Amino acid sequence: MTHSLIWHPATYVKEFDSNGFPPPHLHRLISLAGLSVEWWDTTPPVVRLWATLRNDPTPLLQRFDAELATADEMVTLSGVRFGLPVLRCNALSQSVVMENFVHKPHFDLAEEIGGGFDVLTKVFGLPARARLDVKAAWDNKKHRAMIAKRLMCDCTLIALAYGRYQRMRGVLPSEHYALYEQAVLDAAAEKTKWVRKAFNHE
Repeated sequence: MTHSLIWHPATYVKEFDSNGFPPPHLHRLISLAGLSVEWWDTTPPVVRLWATLRNDPTPLLQRFDAELATADEMVTLSGVRFGLPVLRCNALSQSVVMENFVHKPHFDLAEEIGGGFDVLTKVFGLPARARLDVKAAWDNKKHRAMIAKRLMCDCTLIALAYGRYQRMRGVLPSEHYALYEQAVLDAAAEKTKWVRKAFNHE
């Protein structure tokens, strides 16, 4: 059995760097989502999708580290250049101990395909990413829950792309991928309407 944790963060930046996209240390973590997949050789994987939204980064980091405790690997999109540095900077600034974070193998899909969600959806034939202005949603407290929903959609896209990548490598046989995709979509459809609509999945 292999236990993979596929995750993606959302951040809030109060003051943007005049030179372009703000560096990781200026991003305050406000939400984190994960898609946990426990793989077996012959049976459908067990998939669990979760998201947490908080004003304080500390409980987000603690939840993430707890989720990693039982995982064998973590999977991200742009984790090397963005996700991991953001989590490190937030943990350091909040004095949060993350014992499991530094020891897990990490696979970054962006390093394999050379791009973010726009490239991922085109390369893997997936629906476009759910639209959301994170800053506007964060500024309006009534809309903040939408950020967590959007992150769960992001994790679903990453999980499906990762499964297809493993199928391409011959690691995941086609018949097992069908079970994997079904399990991911079933779990995600229970959490967000976007998945049901985008994948025509009931």
